[in-house]
Amino acid sequence: MSRSKYRNAKDELPRDVLEKLYELGLDGVYLYVPSRKAQKRDQRYGYIAYLRYDEGLSIAQIADRLHMSQRRVKQILQELRRRYPEMCR
Repeated sequence: MSRSKYRNAKDELPRDVLEKLYELGLDGVYLYVPSRKAQKRDQRYGYIAYLRYDEGLSIAQIADRLHMSQRRVKQILQELRRRYPEMCR
């Protein structure tokens, strides 16, 4: 029998971590925890998207090449600009 991906935080997290989530206002909400593999993939795609954008490709062209939506490419570029303002023009 497979385990459900949805689990109760009070059963899975230490009490201090759960209290921190409450402090952040995250009580009673669903919280997605991406896998490490997904985080690495997103980071890699983010840099590829930025490099292609810096080379002059349009968002539509980048989305097509990376098999992503244009909205997701825009989100990635905005996140990179926010995190690394010195790198982005």
